[in-house]
Amino acid sequence: MNRYAFPLIAALFVLPLFAEEPSPGEQALASKDWGSAERLFRSALSADAKNGDAWFGLGDALYGEQKFGDASDAYKHAADVNFQPMRSQYREAKCLSRAGEKDEAFALLAAINRQGFQNVNGLTSESDFASLHTDSRWNAVVEATTWNATPCEHTAENRQFDFWIGEWNVETATGQKAGTSKIERILNGCALLENWSGAGDGKSLNIYNVNRKQWQQFWVDASGEVHEYAGGLVNGEMRFEGPAADHEGNRTMRRMTFTRLDGGRVRQKGEVSRDGKNWSAEYELIYVPKQG
Repeated sequence: MNRYAFPLIAALFVLPLFAEEPSPGEQALASKDWGSAERLFRSALSADAKNGDAWFGLGDALYGEQKFGDASDAYKHAADVNFQPMRSQYREAKCLSRAGEKDEAFALLAAINRQGFQNVNGLTSESDFASLHTDSRWNAVVEATTWNATPCEHTAENRQFDFWIGEWNVETATGQKAGTSKIERILNGCALLENWSGAGDGKSLNIYNVNRKQWQQFWVDASGEVHEYAGGLVNGEMRFEGPAADHEGNRTMRRMTFTRLDGGRVRQKGEVSRDGKNWSAEYELIYVPKQG
């Protein structure tokens, strides 16, 4: 054992682990004693007008008292001093909606959507926004929030490899059975998961990397062999290239090309190269959609 480890471990048992004690204002909020909470937070703000925590707590207290106009002002102050700005603005928007200030509420919701707000379920189930639902602007707010929450569902690049999605019987070019595969969209459409079963089971994760502006595939089989590829759409075909090594450490370059065929089929062509310049065919597989 490291000679410094024992004193450190002992100290963990000797030193008390204190949870932060809720402030009096927070305790009043927990008890739904809204009036006391308002007085306590106003007292805290008289000592420090830039106390964002106190402004936020005051907003909660005023909301509990149904003083929605005053509550929206308190949440605005919290955001202005950079205290959990998006959360503060969201609560301000709720209060503006309850106060009948629809234009201001919509403007604020649009602003937090521009910041990347993603809580679609919270937005659409929030009763405080009920008065906004009949306004033509509401659908645009929900659409923008949905876009933030599921960006991969709405970008053309992430849809480029959708032709590989499905459940497949996989054959060789001569019609012999090679295995089966299920390709499914996961993570709100941000990735494709390959589930291969055949002569050696394996899986791959396929994703469009927006930072690199290319597709990537990470493959691992049941023997622990790992391949990493990168590429993209070339003349309507998905092409990947990357180095691969077997368990002896022998490295080669590999290329995979996926092509749409008639009848909903897909061809996967594999090539191998020692120098990355001269390529030779390694295999050819045909994905045939499972029936039923």
